[in-house]
Amino acid sequence: MKILHAYKVYLPLSGGIVHVIEHIVSGLNNEFKQLILVATQHIGIGSSSFYQGTQVKRVFSLGNLLSMPLALSYPFHFWIQARRADIVHFHYPFPLVDLAVACYFPRNTALIVHWHAEITAQKRIARWLRIFTHRCLQRADTIIVSSPTIITASRWLKPYVDKCQVIPYGIKSDHFSQLSASERLEIAKLKRQYPRLVLAVGRLVAYKGFSVLLHAIKAIDAQLIIIGEGVLAQHLQTQITDLGLQERVWLKGGVDNTKLKCFYHACRVFAFPSETEAEAFGLVQLEAMLCAKPIVNTQLRSSVPWVARDKKEGLTVPPHDSKAFAKAIECLLNDNTLATRLGNAGFKRVHQHFTQTLFLQRIEQLYKELIP
Repeated sequence: MKILHAYKVYLPLSGGIVHVIEHIVSGLNNEFKQLILVATQHIGIGSSSFYQGTQVKRVFSLGNLLSMPLALSYPFHFWIQARRADIVHFHYPFPLVDLAVACYFPRNTALIVHWHAEITAQKRIARWLRIFTHRCLQRADTIIVSSPTIITASRWLKPYVDKCQVIPYGIKSDHFSQLSASERLEIAKLKRQYPRLVLAVGRLVAYKGFSVLLHAIKAIDAQLIIIGEGVLAQHLQTQITDLGLQERVWLKGGVDNTKLKCFYHACRVFAFPSETEAEAFGLVQLEAMLCAKPIVNTQLRSSVPWVARDKKEGLTVPPHDSKAFAKAIECLLNDNTLATRLGNAGFKRVHQHFTQTLFLQRIEQLYKELIP
C-alpha cells in the first residue's frame, strides 16, 4: 500500500505537525510504502532524498510568504504522486494542497484530510480560499481530528461531521516517565535551585501567550523557566527586564531531550497560556502529564482544554487573563494535595488515551479500512 503525505515542510525543521508526520512514517515504516511531499523551506532547487528511511521529495520554492512556501509547481508534483498512491494523507493546513485537490484528484485514490489546525493568523486568505477548502473536504473520504471539540467548534467541519473521525495524538511514554540515576540527581538539584518552579515549553511566538504568563508570574511567589526558541525571544527578554523579573524568570532557549525531561520532573506546575486556536492540541501538555505535573491551560475552542481537563488533570482559565492565570498557578503551588491529585490523573489519562501505540494503531486501521 502506497501512502503519500502532503504538507509544506518536514524534518529537520521542527513543529508539531512535522513531528506527527514523523511519528506516522517511522512507526508504520515496515507496513506501508510512504512518500513525503513538501516544499523547500528557503529559495532553492527541489530534491529527492531519504530521511530516516522514508523518501522525502522537496519541491522548488521561491521562499515563504505569510508562512506558506511559494512553491508554484507543488500542485503538479502533487497530482503526479497522488495518481501513484493508494492513499493521500493531507496534513492541513497547506493551501496549495486545497487548490490542487479542488482542481483535480484521481478517482481511485483515497483522500484523508488530517485537520491539525485552522488558519487563524491569515483569516483574509482563508476566506479567499474557502471554495478550495470546501471542495477538498467534499472530496475527502475521511477527516481526522484530534478531539471531539474541534468538530463542534469549527465552522468549516460542521457540514462534514459524518466524515470526521477522532484520532488523538500520541506520545512515547517511556522516555518521560522513566528516569536514570543521573537524571534523578539532576532533578533533585533543580528542585533545590527552583523550589517553586513553573515551567513553560513552546516556540516563542505571539499565540503562545508567554507575555501574559510573565505578568502572571510577577503577581505571585514563583520561579518561571521558559524553554523554546523563536522570533519573540528578545521581546520577551526585554519584558522580563521591564517587569523586574530577572531574578525569577529565565529563558533557556532550546535544550536537549534529557535536560527537558529533568525540567519537567523538577517543576511544580506546567503552564500552557496559549491565546488562540492556532494552538490546536499542545503535545507538550502530554509530556508534562507523563511526568505527573498539573497543568494550567486556557479555555480555547480547540483540543487544548480537552487534553488536560479543568479540575481533572489541571486548571483551565480564560485566555489573555493574567490574573486568572496567576490565581490558578498559586493555587497549585500552595495546595500540594490538589496538585498531586491532578498530576496523577494526568499521568493515568495519557496512558489510557494518548500513547503513540494507540495513535499508530488507529492510523493503521484507518488506512486498511480505506484500502482493504
